[in-house]
Formats: sequence, structure tokens, C-alpha cells
Amino acid sequence: MSSELFDSAPFHICTARQRPDLLKSLDQPDHPLNLLWPKFLDQDPIFQLFVPALTQIDYFAQYQFLAVEKCDVTNEEQVIGMARSIPFFWLEISNLHPVSRLSDHTKLLHTLPDGGYDAILSRGIQQYLAQEGLCDPLGSPTLDPPNALSALSVAVRKDRRKSGLAEIFIRTMKQVAIDQGLSAMVVPLRPTSKSSYPKTSLAEYVRWTKGASYFAECCASDISNISSSINSQQQNPEHVFDPWLRKHLRLGGQMVKVAHRSMRVRGSAEQWSNWTGVDFRGYALQNRCCDDSSVVEVTVPGGLVPVKYDYRTDVGIYVEPNIWISHDLKS
Repeated sequence: MSSELFDSAPFHICTARQRPDLLKSLDQPDHPLNLLWPKFLDQDPIFQLFVPALTQIDYFAQYQFLAVEKCDVTNEEQVIGMARSIPFFWLEISNLHPVSRLSDHTKLLHTLPDGGYDAILSRGIQQYLAQEGLCDPLGSPTLDPPNALSALSVAVRKDRRKSGLAEIFIRTMKQVAIDQGLSAMVVPLRPTSKSSYPKTSLAEYVRWTKGASYFAECCASDISNISSSINSQQQNPEHVFDPWLRKHLRLGGQMVKVAHRSMRVRGSAEQWSNWTGVDFRGYALQNRCCDDSSVVEVTVPGGLVPVKYDYRTDVGIYVEPNIWISHDLKS
């Protein structure tokens, strides 16, 4: 990592491989970084199965980044931010000419999986296990070494969000991808303000610009519906409504397509009530449809889309869309 990225900052960046001792504090449920995400997202089975490996396996630990500062009162080090990422092999770009810019190859970019976060996390872990002979290679798509890096998440303590740390994390991951000789860096991005508009499709939401007085609800979900507006958003990232999307575009990111099934959470009404504080059964009783459908849509705090709850089977399913972003590594 290039130290010039953060020489003037009041914190320093290290990897989980370099400082595994700092990870213990993150095991505390009430750690500020653990309170930034909706509780229900932690119930995604892929997240639960594979995220621990990112710090437990030494190879992956070098791609997990911690921002550390010393407390003025105790002089103890404390983690104020964390960025997760995972290297993976992307078959479709493996024959790309070394001097080619991935951003010039739209068809290749669109081969990113519709499964977004879950798909790329499981792909990276399973590819590594196959390469190490720790699982049946017949069940893995390839034994080739990684040629791309996917950022997975960036978390910054709320009282440090104006420190420029999020930008430093993005630049750090890009530089690591370059230093490792990888061909691409991508992100299944979770737009931070989308949860305030859960009934608007993500394809419509990414069109929004700052200062607009009216946001139309739209059911469009195909990225082709927004392709005409992507160029203007790329050229004028400061106009983009969502702050996290705006930041990535400002740093050179490019919108690719919607990942329709990026994360998935399933639970009973009781479980969902515990995770969100919403009375699912009570809501279903008050909002049953007149037709034969037993499914109601329940909006939950932090959800990018409503949970679809079937009161006959007592099952609520949340399927979160993200937006794929690609960062060019070529100057």
C-alpha cells in the first residue's frame, strides 16, 4: 500500500494480516462498526458462511483493511474503519489484452454475476479452496489464479465520516489490485440512501440527481432501461443523488448493471420482528390483499426493498439488489 495515500491523516491503514490483534474488538456486537448495517443482513447464509474466512484465512487477510487511530484519552489503538475485499478469477476478462481498458468492453463487464455480493464472495472463497486442494475442484469453475478484486464493504465510524477515510479505502484497494497485477476492481455497491425509498426500483433510483423535487416510483429493473442515463451520470458525478454512488463515480467508478439478487435473507415473522422491530404478523393482518395472494410487502428499517412476507407459510424473504461498479486500473 502506498503510504502517500494517508500520510497526512490522523489514522493509519493496515491489513488484517498485519494486525490480527485488532480484530478482537470487532467481535463485540456493540462495536460502532457493527452497528452501521441493518441487523437482518447478517442473517444472509452466504455472509454467515464465508465472511469469517476473510480474516481467518491468512491469504484473504491481506485484502481486509483497517483504519486505526490512537485514543486521545487512553492512548490505546482503536479501529475506526474497515474495508473488506476479495480476489477472484473472472473468466471472461482472462484474454483481455494487457493494455486494454476494461471500461471499453461493455459486454465483458456485463458478465458480472446477477448474484452480486453473495455470488462474488462465494466465488472467491471456493476458487481459493479449490486452488489449495481443500475442496473438490470438480465443483469449482476454475483453478486459475485471481485476476480481479471485488470490494465487498466499507464501514467508517459515524464520527469519522468527514475524514476522507472512505475515499482512502477505495484508493487503497485500487492500488493493491494494481500492485498485485490484477486486471479489474469491481464493487457490488449498496447505495446508502436507497433505504429511504424502498419501493422505487434500483434501476430508477440510480438515475436520480441532487436537487430534483420529484422522484417517480418505477418498476423498471433491467439495466438497459438506465443505460441512456449512465453516460451523463459518469460525466457529472457531482449531480448523482446517492452519496455512496456519487463517491465511487467521483473516484473513477463506472456503473455497469443491477445485481438483482445480491443478498438474500429468509425468516419467520418472529425472526423478522427481532431483527427489525417491525410487527410482521400485525402488519399482514392489517394489509391483506383482497385477491387470493397471501403475500404482503413489508418495509423495514435499512431495507433497500420491502420484505415479501407470506402469512400462510409464515416466511418473509428479502432479496436485495445492488449496483455493479467497475473501477478502471489503467491510467
